[in-house]
Amino acid sequence: MTHPYRGLPDRAFWGRAFAERSPHALVNPATDPLIPHDAAIMSVGSCFAANLVPFLERAGLHYLRTEPLADWLRIPPEAMGYGRYSAAYGNVYTARQLLQLLRRACGTFAPQEDRWCEPDRIVDPYRPGLRYAARTEAEFEALTAQHLRLTRDAFARAGVLIVTLGLTEAWTARDGAVFPACPGTVAGRFDPARHRFVEFSCAEVTEDLAAFVADLRAFNPAVRIILTISPVPLVATAGGRHVLEASTHAKAVLRVAAESVARGATDVIYFPAYEIVTGPQAPDTFFAPDRRNVSREGIAAVMRAFLAACGRDPPGETDPAPSATPVSAVLSGAIAETECEEEMAGHPGPTGPPAPTHGSQSPETAAMPDDAPDPETAARIATLAAEHGPLPPDFEGAGYIGLHPDLAALFAHPWQGDLHYLEHGRREGRLYPSNVTRAETKVAQAQRIALVLDGLDGAGKSTVARLVAEAIGGCVLHPYDGNGPLLVWLARTGQHALADAVAHAAVAMAMDRVPEGVPIVFDRHWFTASQLLSSLYRPGWEPRPFTLLCWADRETTVARMIARGEDRDALEMTQDRVETYRRLAAELDVPLLDTSRTTPEAAAERALALMTERGILPWRGTS
Repeated sequence: MTHPYRGLPDRAFWGRAFAERSPHALVNPATDPLIPHDAAIMSVGSCFAANLVPFLERAGLHYLRTEPLADWLRIPPEAMGYGRYSAAYGNVYTARQLLQLLRRACGTFAPQEDRWCEPDRIVDPYRPGLRYAARTEAEFEALTAQHLRLTRDAFARAGVLIVTLGLTEAWTARDGAVFPACPGTVAGRFDPARHRFVEFSCAEVTEDLAAFVADLRAFNPAVRIILTISPVPLVATAGGRHVLEASTHAKAVLRVAAESVARGATDVIYFPAYEIVTGPQAPDTFFAPDRRNVSREGIAAVMRAFLAACGRDPPGETDPAPSATPVSAVLSGAIAETECEEEMAGHPGPTGPPAPTHGSQSPETAAMPDDAPDPETAARIATLAAEHGPLPPDFEGAGYIGLHPDLAALFAHPWQGDLHYLEHGRREGRLYPSNVTRAETKVAQAQRIALVLDGLDGAGKSTVARLVAEAIGGCVLHPYDGNGPLLVWLARTGQHALADAVAHAAVAMAMDRVPEGVPIVFDRHWFTASQLLSSLYRPGWEPRPFTLLCWADRETTVARMIARGEDRDALEMTQDRVETYRRLAAELDVPLLDTSRTTPEAAAERALALMTERGILPWRGTS
């Protein structure tokens, strides 16, 4: 006698499906690879989604990045996930937030509550943890417009989009705009009159997800969409139920919605990441000891199954040597370890980034219990210090935590600051409260700098700088060589805070290459940066080293540029631009070194005479 169950494969029967306890059996067999060869991959979703990216890149797949953030120089990378994904949208937790991101990028939705104005910065409510926030509203608008354009570009260029759904709970504004985190946890202020808690129903999640697929296909009809569910439970719930009940309900809703949309749309595929980690075949070791976060073993199991479905061999468990790994892959592996906005809901913390209080603890850290770590953690701290160098002598764990809002929301013990800095902070370039303020750093730098020469191209500053350095036995530094185009682009696109950080880091890195006691002559320094950025950034360069502005009239400037073969740039050298530099020198009290009708040697002698008048010569270096 026959019936429909006769002849079905083992995977259809509970009793036989888990015989090998292999995650590969959970993946529906397909004749074609899950990701076509050479397809550009975009991903978006909850914190768990970031774990996929390093595996994809190490396996040789093409991960699409349209909005790369500066990943060189000693600049702390963007926290909170903004450097993890194809564009800097950060973690996207709900289907409504996903649909909102697409519609904002396409210009079909603009939230009413689109910025939070604070005394020293403008916060993006939909990217509240940006380290390099705008300083002015004009800068904010330029930065946001650029981000949305590059996000749309990623959606348009993607051949495969991986969506990892994580939550059904969210906080919204009056017009229904979804925040990635409750206002007041990462930034901003919570206002019960404007902000409300919502828990999306299964019907709402399904409708939002289906609308997202339809909207995306309107301008990228060929994209394949892979849906997954994050196996990470909720960190906290505002719905009144036990957090386990809320987590179970949320994952069930997301699973039903994903299945419904995958069945109803062409080339939308569900991948069982959730089942691989949480199913009965999964060992306990797929979760970390906190029973919430997925362990590296669990993530590796998911990615082995995923890459097998793509027809790819999984990469080794250890990263390749840096020299053989693209910078983007190294970065994605590092930043995938950072925390996400959802974590901040589970910890009391500041409602905005605390101001650095050098030499003292913040209110959040002043009351920290000064207890010791457990023996295993203490051994870990000692091992890290031995392998990578000890903590700086002026490092203080509580102050370090208080300086960074994401850490202050998570940690409650000074030793946790020590551990975080050794494991992540030093590599990320994070600052820490010290007896050395930025102003004192500039004082120390100024003691090593004999002269700064600045000015327009063709003003003669490079030749004069070389001659002065030769006369005093010094070294000429060009901090912005190779970096200039990036600085200009950042400034023109409104990213002044990041441009300012790049400029400071470029100067510091250039000086690191010069031995103590060798006098330094800079060919461009603070004056160049001040021309690109808002005047709000000028105080950060105080105290300024002795600076001369090399200047020549337009006729002389253009002639020199043409002689160097820079004909096109010479034509763009207007009289107004030349005069503007002269006016700025007077405005900023920078002595003018007019090279229009003199030889480079005579100009260098004049510079040396001015240095002598200021007491800079004879140069004695640093003690």
